[in-house]
Parts: sequence; C-alpha cells; structure tokens
Amino acid sequence: MNLCFEKKHYCTHLKSWNLLESCLWPYLIDGLHKNEKVHYYTDRFTPKEILQFWPLSSEQKNILEVALANGNLEIYSGEQVYMTDGQFNIDDRLNFAKIAIAKAQAEGFSGFRIATEMEWIKKATNANIIDLVSDYEMRCNDFFDSNFITCLCIYCDESLTPDLCFRALHAHPQVHALNQTTQEIFNNPFMNKSGPDPLHDLRHWIRYLKSMGLNWIAHVDSGTKTKFKSDVYQNLAKYIEGNGFSQKGIPDIFLNISAL
Repeated sequence: MNLCFEKKHYCTHLKSWNLLESCLWPYLIDGLHKNEKVHYYTDRFTPKEILQFWPLSSEQKNILEVALANGNLEIYSGEQVYMTDGQFNIDDRLNFAKIAIAKAQAEGFSGFRIATEMEWIKKATNANIIDLVSDYEMRCNDFFDSNFITCLCIYCDESLTPDLCFRALHAHPQVHALNQTTQEIFNNPFMNKSGPDPLHDLRHWIRYLKSMGLNWIAHVDSGTKTKFKSDVYQNLAKYIEGNGFSQKGIPDIFLNISAL
C-alpha cells in the first residue's frame, strides 16, 4: 500500500531496513512526478549502488536515472550533511536546509521532498546527541509552515536505540509506521491537540509505543509517577490542551503503560 504524503514532517519508524523499500521509492518518485526537488540522505548506498542493487522496476530505474542526471534528485551521505569532524551542529544543519529550500524555490520547483536515514547519529561524537537530535527535530517543524516541504526522518531499530527513537517520535507532528504487513500514518497527540477524535490518536500512540517495547511515555518529574488507568485518557487530553509540552516534546508527567 502506497500512502499519499502531504507536505508535513513525518517520523518514519521501522524495525528493520528491509521494510523501507515498500514506501521509499514510491515516495521519491511521487515527488519527482510532482516537480519537487528531491533529496535522499543515506550512508548505506551511493547513487550507483541504488540503481544497481536495489530491486527497482525498469520504469522506476529509468525515472531515477533521469532525475539523477538532471539534478532533480540528489543523493547525499547523511554523515556529510549532518556532521562536521564527527560533531553534529544544529545551526549548521538548519542553515544547510534553509539554503536547499531557497534554492529549490528559486529554481521553480513545486516543493522540496526529503528522505533522510538517521543512522548517522550512531557515528556522532556529541555526548548529548539524543537531546540535540530531539531539539533539532522540534526546530525543523518551523520549516513546514511554508507548505513547501515534505520530509521522512527515518529511524530504524537496527541502527538506533529505542530511547532515541522514542524521543524522535515525540518531536514529529506525524508518525509513519511500518511493519511486516502494512504501513500507516497517525498524528502525534502531544502536538496535534485538535481534531475530530484526539483520543483516537492517543490510544493509537500508546499501542504503537508498546509495539516498540517501550513501557513509558515520558518522564522529567522524578517525584510524580502516575499509574495508567482508563480514565487517564481524558485527564491526559485535558492536560495536553491546557498546558502543552516542553520544547523537547517531554511533558512533566509520567505514564506507565506496561499493564495495557
């Protein structure tokens, strides 16, 4: 099943890299069909390796070959884009993004589409890399007010730790989840506080966290631990609407979901 991606900021989470193929090429090619500038950041493949070794149809291969030749599709090393001398610097990365966006707009593209595999994180030498990545993803959300950008930030359990993937989920307005049989998109209930049924996203969010093997939603206040009960849904929804969440996407509440 291929999903229609809007111009939004998605956290794509998968258990293993082999699940990505089902959406990655349709996602990139859809952007090319829509006259969008497309960037793909990966340390796993070079452009030549992608065309040679990935199981693309002849039509897909031809589309990507043409786009690589004319510059509509550009493939970069994630390490090259995100790090300098082993260090991740948020301001440097945001400046790179601003320049790329402005260039795509000046060249008359209808949008800017990005797929970025985040396994470069495991190479970063920053002591506080989890905090930096969470802050970075939150700051990236400002770019999406222009309705020009679509981005899949791809976090894979084979490369990254569950706590880092968890923090990344909190920092994205949309979650794009893949498993062995399906893929789906649902809202981050900590950012999307409105809608016809906000509790639906909250329930879905909790089920998904459980599928990741996580037994908690968030914690910063060590003096407060709230056991999860059915009536907490309503209380948490009120909390979200009334108080919001911190810059890092972490609330001052602890919810234990291990019993669900």
